[in-house]
Amino acid sequence: MMALLALPPAFAFENDTYEWLAKPADERRIGPAGPLDFARIKATGNDGEPLYAAGKESALIDAVARNDVAAVDALLKEEVNVNARDEWGVRPLIHAARNGAVEMVRVLLDAGAAPDVKGGGFTPLAAAALNGHTQVVTLLLKAGAMVDMKSDNGCTPLMNAVLMNHARVVAEILKYDPDLTLTNPERMTALSIAAAEGYTESLEAMLKYGIDPNLIDRNKNPPLFWAVFRGQRGAIRVLLEYGAEPGTMAVDL
Repeated sequence: MMALLALPPAFAFENDTYEWLAKPADERRIGPAGPLDFARIKATGNDGEPLYAAGKESALIDAVARNDVAAVDALLKEEVNVNARDEWGVRPLIHAARNGAVEMVRVLLDAGAAPDVKGGGFTPLAAAALNGHTQVVTLLLKAGAMVDMKSDNGCTPLMNAVLMNHARVVAEILKYDPDLTLTNPERMTALSIAAAEGYTESLEAMLKYGIDPNLIDRNKNPPLFWAVFRGQRGAIRVLLEYGAEPGTMAVDL
């Protein structure tokens, strides 16, 4: 596996104040800009003392995590905040999406769960894509989840699906017109990632969709370069079958 699979650590909260407070006192930003910065942070709900789920909100998150639909229904009827977050910043919909709990995801979305709020560095769509939950991916996309919103690992939902070679998820995301030119921190497109890893199923799913097999990434390399460089013969065959141009590369089948 590539280093791309390394996931960021889960922080207790995701905000600008954490970084500010982590600095030595003499390096903290002070002066006229300071109050403005904190006003902006407070306006977005990211203050220095974030409020976490407690009481019934905590019970809701626990019920979602164990996929107890009846308990969740009962709590939602009491108008418990469906977007509450735990001490790790993870919200109910993140738990349900990550676990592939289709009915739970449907219940939470119907109750007003925000489809694009990150938790632990991932949106619900990214969490579902990374774990190969195709039905959940479909529900989230139909609910308006942003198809190209990147996770804290720098990958779009499509890239996250490709990283784990979840070809069915890849095919489903492609129906919602993702930007195929976007790149990860290694400056590689989803197609280049699949070629480099030798994930022929995901590679073929994208090529069947009509992606240019010679799509250049930000490293100025086509997918075939990565397949050849990494010795991925299966990926080489698939790319050539769909019209990849070898150019001056020595292709070893």
